Amino acid sequence: MLACLGLLYTTYVGCACLAFLGLDLSMRTAEERRTRWKPLIVMLALLTLAYIPGFLALSRQLTSLSTVNPPQSGIRAFVWGSFNLYVLFASESIAPWGWSSSIPIGLAILVILVIVMFKSAPRTRLMLVFAIGMVAVLTVLGVANTKRSAVRCRYVK
Repeated sequence: MLACLGLLYTTYVGCACLAFLGLDLSMRTAEERRTRWKPLIVMLALLTLAYIPGFLALSRQLTSLSTVNPPQSGIRAFVWGSFNLYVLFASESIAPWGWSSSIPIGLAILVILVIVMFKSAPRTRLMLVFAIGMVAVLTVLGVANTKRSAVRCRYVK
């Protein structure tokens, strides 16, 4: 419970990750679903109550023009999403404009994604598709930010 709450308060991606885990649970066998639904619903209710301040901060951030910067074009969204994926794998300290290191890293990321997509188990592929979709949604919403390590609102500087 505390680990889930820490994940929720650390990053907005935590909400999406927990939602995916719930989706994954719903796709399990009937016997697994029967034994795990009751604890899952209790935990979901407790996490929802505990995360109310986070929902308020998120709604403030989405309505504030100063902290949300959605991309204005499809190309810009693609570039920003690609940068976020690059940072996820490599780190922001390895600048993508330093060609000598970023090209091999970018190619390695592509190779890893292709290998996972074609050579892994179906649930692993589903996780990859979800992760890429999550990066895309956060990018389009304008809340994808490599400098966000915790939930921030206009009262926290």
